[in-house]
Parts: sequence; structure tokens; C-alpha cells
Amino acid sequence: MVQTRAQQQAIFTEETQRLGDIQIEQTNNNQAQNASLISYRPSQFIMANKIVQTLLAKKLEEAPKFEGKSDENVLKWLKNIGNAFKLAKLDDSTNLALIANYLGGEAEIAKTYSSPAAQQLAAQQLQNRKQGLQESVMHYYNDIHELCEAMDNQMTDQSKLIYLSQGLKLSLHKEVAQKEERLDQSYTHAMQLLESSDNNAPRAPTFINPPQYQQQDPLDRNYYTMTNQQQYRPSGSYYRPQQQ
Repeated sequence: MVQTRAQQQAIFTEETQRLGDIQIEQTNNNQAQNASLISYRPSQFIMANKIVQTLLAKKLEEAPKFEGKSDENVLKWLKNIGNAFKLAKLDDSTNLALIANYLGGEAEIAKTYSSPAAQQLAAQQLQNRKQGLQESVMHYYNDIHELCEAMDNQMTDQSKLIYLSQGLKLSLHKEVAQKEERLDQSYTHAMQLLESSDNNAPRAPTFINPPQYQQQDPLDRNYYTMTNQQQYRPSGSYYRPQQQ
């Protein structure tokens, strides 16, 4: 016999009320030391508990899915699915683990993160991605790897290596060339090679107080000071400065 949702709700309400009417014998401290609590109709209580669990499981199974359609109200869906989780008395970690099961259609996580728009964005970021001067190889490698996976999760290592090498900083290009190594092996091996090269690459000096350069006056460009204190005019003639 197929039950409607109204009938299921009526059964659920009836069982809840009946469970609330179950009486438990009150005992004082002296009685509690010699005897355990005595409850009425224990077998019926166990059966009712199983019924409630079955109804809750069915209610969770029949909870609506959100598919990202234009006629769907995401706030209403969140309220309905939240109420279903509250009735089941699930904790937050369980709710987070289950919520993905109630996403369908274009709202599915796999489809959302592999949409054409996300792939196009990843492709643009890959084209413009350059390794920073102070950026570690590991950070750059992981970022390129994530962008490649977002663009095409079936991308070959050879294609990944192209994106990896085109944005390398200049010092790594020189270091790899000096070692006569090639980035034509596996993507993981390339990362190990680059990390080793980066550790051996010379570092640019760091100035605590950078030198200050004074801008030359345009009037001083008519002559240039020579090492023998002679001065040179654009006409090519030499002369000595007059003594004061």
C-alpha cells in the first residue's frame, strides 16, 4: 500500500505524541541505589524508535534537490533541506557531508567547476601566469597544476610542462640551460628539477638602504667631466677650466 506524504506526516505526528505520553516511574535516591529505572512498555518504545528512524530516513531520502534552474528558489530550498536535517538531529559535519547529495543538474559540484566559463577563465590565467621573483617553485608548480586541472582534467604531462616552462623566471631558465637538462619528462620530475635549480640559482643582492641617484641637470649635458679634469664640448675642442 502506497502512503501519501500527508499519511506519513500523520503517522509521524501520532508516534511523536505517543512517545511523549510514555511515563517513567519516579524513584528516590534510596530506591535508585537498589534498582534501575523501570519504564512501561519497553518493547513498544523500541518499536516506535525504529519507526521514527525509518520515517526520518525516508524524509531525508525524499528531500528536494537543487538543480540551479531559473525557476528554483535557492533560499526556499535551503530552508527545506535545513528543516529535514534538523528533524534528523544531524551535526554540522554530517550536514556538510550530505549536502552535496542534494545538488543536481547544473548545480552539481563537478559540473560547476568544469563549466565552459571556468575552463575559459583557467585558460586565460594560464596564459598570463608568470613566476614571481621571490615565489617558490613549489607554489608556482602547484598553482600551474591546479589551473591545468581546471582547464582540462585529462591534460597530458607534456601540455602541463609547456604552461609550466613558459612562465618560469629568467634565473631558472639560465640554470636549467647550464645543466643541459630538459623539461621533457614527467610533470613531477620537472618540479623536482626546477626546485633543485632554484636552490642553486644566484640570488639578487638585497640593499638595506638603496643608493640614491641624483638626476642630472639638462644644462650639464653640454659637457662631460674627464678623468684629467679636461672638459669636452660637443664641438670636439678641449679646454681647461680657468682657475678662480
